[in-house]
Amino acid sequence: MLQRLGAAEIPPASSSSMSSFSTGSHFVGRERELHALKECYERSRRGAQVVAVHGESGVGKSSLVRRFIEQLIAREPDTVVLEGTC
Repeated sequence: MLQRLGAAEIPPASSSSMSSFSTGSHFVGRERELHALKECYERSRRGAQVVAVHGESGVGKSSLVRRFIEQLIAREPDTVVLEGTC
């Protein structure tokens, strides 16, 4: 991000830096939810969007978001993903 903003020289990301986004081959269904995330992403091109993914523990929220990011980066390799935890 800093490099894109011209604030610093940062070495290019390696493929291993994206390994946290890999969901493997065990992801089934959730087309409706993936479509909703894609629609939010498309709306974000016109203005800021905030998306909350919620549900009970263990229902696959993290897997859903990882799969969405994986598909997004495959379609648009220049996408910048900022990740955080709290």
